[in-house]
Amino acid sequence: MFKNIILKSVFFLIIFTAGTLFISTSLASRSATVTAVVGNVEILQQNQTKWTLAKTDQEVFEGSKIRTHSNSYCEVMISKGNTFRIKENSLVSTESLWNPQKNHDNKVVRVVTFKLEDGYLLAKLDNLPKDVRFNIETPVSIAGASGTVYSVSVSEKNYGKSVVSVLSKKVIVSSVNNPEKNIMVNAYKRVESAPWQTAILSGRGTGILSKAILGKMAVQDAQRGTWIEASASGPDKKSATLSAISRLSRQFLSLKTSKDKTLLDKLDDFPEHSEPFYRTLSKAELKGITEKADGTVEVTVREKIRKIEEVMGVSFMDIFADIYPIPLAEYGQKFGPLARVTTRRAAQVDAQRKLAETIYGTVIKSGSTLHDMTLKNDVITSTVQGIVRGAQEQKTTYYSDGSVAVTMVIKGQTLPGKLKIVAGDVFGQNYLSSPEVIEFENFEGFMDAEAQK
Repeated sequence: MFKNIILKSVFFLIIFTAGTLFISTSLASRSATVTAVVGNVEILQQNQTKWTLAKTDQEVFEGSKIRTHSNSYCEVMISKGNTFRIKENSLVSTESLWNPQKNHDNKVVRVVTFKLEDGYLLAKLDNLPKDVRFNIETPVSIAGASGTVYSVSVSEKNYGKSVVSVLSKKVIVSSVNNPEKNIMVNAYKRVESAPWQTAILSGRGTGILSKAILGKMAVQDAQRGTWIEASASGPDKKSATLSAISRLSRQFLSLKTSKDKTLLDKLDDFPEHSEPFYRTLSKAELKGITEKADGTVEVTVREKIRKIEEVMGVSFMDIFADIYPIPLAEYGQKFGPLARVTTRRAAQVDAQRKLAETIYGTVIKSGSTLHDMTLKNDVITSTVQGIVRGAQEQKTTYYSDGSVAVTMVIKGQTLPGKLKIVAGDVFGQNYLSSPEVIEFENFEGFMDAEAQK
């Protein structure tokens, strides 16, 4: 009997010890580690009320928060080969670390979720186990992946407007309050999401000055344009330069590579070409810097047309001069009132068409958009056309080659109400766009992280 008591005691001790080891190992694994700190980065650990300066090799647990200040960033490792960078002026919450959950196939997966409340987060997942799902949650969306490189940005001042940009492989983006409303985002694509009440949908169109108005002799005598340039202002040189290059990229993307195709269309068909395009523009020539009286800085950048043609393997059509913005008065003096009216109208029509495409691309449920519904209900098409005709002209830019660019916008809050009558109550609380070609400001985040390695 005494022997049995000893054996039972030993067995209990083994079980207790094994259980303790399992619990402690499990708890130890449910943390992430700060691997790099630059500038002013703070951490608020779970159940604490005071923020403390983040340190390299510091552990981060569920329920903790990390915030970065201006000109600061940090990197966090969730496991070997799987890290993310929190850029300046960001706030991130640790929601879950390796929590077991059942997925849609009823299989158990371990979930790692970080919530980006404001700012920018770049994830690089090179070695994520197959049973792990990594999520970046925002106020309006969830971007989930099992191994990729992607970024998420959130604008708190714009009520949580979020942009998910993918550099490699793919990411599934879903609405935060409606998981059935989701879309697959492939490499070099991006999606936007925002509350319908604050969403702004836009379309940018371009009008090309007709040869008939420009005159055959003027076309024949004109030397082919060499440069395209763009200017932008910002609080400092860096932000102004990034904004100027972003504008420069949009001007190149609107150029025609054939009668019915633009460079943007090429990138939509071959999104992997976005990388050499944006890398080239990131080294655009700095033409001028002006410090303004209000303390802001204006930067002008330019790039050779021929260089982009060589990089992208295209030949742009109807380039009669260097392309740069000019005042309306100069445009009218140079090309005349008829050119201004007809070319601007062409740009408006193009902008309305692109705005309609944006509306049709609204995600309704898994992989399904409003456009899919128009195949069964043509009344939706006429309703969208009516909505687009009421869009506001937000910005008009006149260029030295006679072209005109117009941006048309519409408030998202008007769409569900007007379309509900013909499409039904299918829009939910948040807008989610279809994937579009990644933009320079999205790609710049990847390049910036590379440069700081």
